[in-house]
Amino acid sequence: MAVRSKQSIKVGIFGHYLPIYRKGVMEKLSSMEDIDLTVHCTENFPAGLRLIKPEEVSFKLRDIRTLLFRIPFIKKMLSFQPAMLLKILSGSYDVYILPNTMSYLDVWACLILSRILGRRVCLWGHGKGSINGTLANWLRKSFMNLADALVFYTESARDEWKQAGISPNKMFVAYNALDTEESALIRSEISESDVTEFVKVHGLENKKIIVYTGRLLVRKRPDLIVDAMVRIITRVPEAHVIIIGDGVMREEIQNRIADAKLNEHISLVGALFDEKKIAYYLMASKIAVMPAAAGLFVQHVFDYGLPIVVGDDMSTHPPEIELVADGKTGLFFEDGNAAHLAERLLELLEDEEKRLQMSSNAKKVIQTKFNVNTMAEGLSQAIRYSCGKRQ
Repeated sequence: MAVRSKQSIKVGIFGHYLPIYRKGVMEKLSSMEDIDLTVHCTENFPAGLRLIKPEEVSFKLRDIRTLLFRIPFIKKMLSFQPAMLLKILSGSYDVYILPNTMSYLDVWACLILSRILGRRVCLWGHGKGSINGTLANWLRKSFMNLADALVFYTESARDEWKQAGISPNKMFVAYNALDTEESALIRSEISESDVTEFVKVHGLENKKIIVYTGRLLVRKRPDLIVDAMVRIITRVPEAHVIIIGDGVMREEIQNRIADAKLNEHISLVGALFDEKKIAYYLMASKIAVMPAAAGLFVQHVFDYGLPIVVGDDMSTHPPEIELVADGKTGLFFEDGNAAHLAERLLELLEDEEKRLQMSSNAKKVIQTKFNVNTMAEGLSQAIRYSCGKRQ
C-alpha cells in the first residue's frame, strides 16, 4: 500500500464491471504516491468474463448498481449508474474517470454537471463506437469536448481526433494492456518440463499447436479455422488446433469437426478463466489464430510470444489490431477465405525460423508498449493534467 501525501489526488474510476485482466493496471495506478484510487463497478455484472472481487485487490473497489435499458426495436442498450451521478454531485473526487461511451446516459449527465459544478472528468476508452457517419462523429466529438482529458488505447485513435480538431493537450494514450505482471509471474512458475508433461497428459505430444481463445461467436468466424484445417493436415498432419471458449456456435463447430473427420486434429476445450490453465495451452502452442474481431486476444498471445494470423477486414477488429504488423508480428489472410487462412498458417507451421523471428517481435511489442506500466503511466498523466486545470 502506497503512503499517501497530503496533496494526493482523489480519483474515482467508474465502469460497468472490472475484469480480472485490469487488476494489474489498477494496482499499479493505486500504488503511486500522489494518487488515491477508488474503483466503482457492478460486482455481478453479466459480462461473461472473470470479474475481480474486492477481497482480491489492495485498492478500494466499490460495488454499485448498473441499470440497463433496451431501446425498442433495436439491439442497442443504454445504461445508467445512479452512484456515478451522486458522486459527481457530492464532489467526492478530484478527478473522475468515466467510460468514453456515448450510450451511457450517466456519463452524458455527469459531463454536463461537471461543466456546471467545476468537476474534473476524464473519459477513457476506444474513442469509437458501433455507429459512425458525419452526424455520429460530430456528436462523439461534442461528447468528448465536454471532458477535461481524454485517454485512448492507441496513438492512432488519439491522432484521428487530433485531426478532427480536439485539442492535443487534453489527449493521452494508455496502451491497452492485460495484466502483464501477473502473466510474467505465471510463466516463471511453469517450467519446460511442466509444459512437456502437460502436452503428454493431453495427448498433444509432437503436435504443432494452433490456439484460439475467445467466445464462439459468428462475428469471430471460428468456423473458418475448421475449414482451414481440412487443407492444413494434408501438408502438416501433426497440426492441431486448440479452441478455448464457449458460445452460441459451439454445437455448429462440433458438427463441422465431426463432418470433416477432424476430431483427432481439433480440441474444443470450453471456457477457461484461470490464467494459469490458459498459460499451459499458450506455452505449448506455436501460433495463434483469430479470423475476425481479435481484440485483446492479440495482446494476450503476444505476451506469450505467439505470432497471430488474422483476417484483413479491419472493420471487424477493435483497435488492438494495430499491434499486428504483417510479416513481423503476424500474418493477414483474405477475410472469409478459409483456403487463404490455411496458406498463411502453413507459412508459419513450415518455416520455424520465420515463426521464431515473429515470436520475438511479438514479445517486444508487449515489453516496450502494451504493458501495465505504460498503461498506468498514461492514465496518471491524464489524471495529473485534469487536476492541474483546477489551479
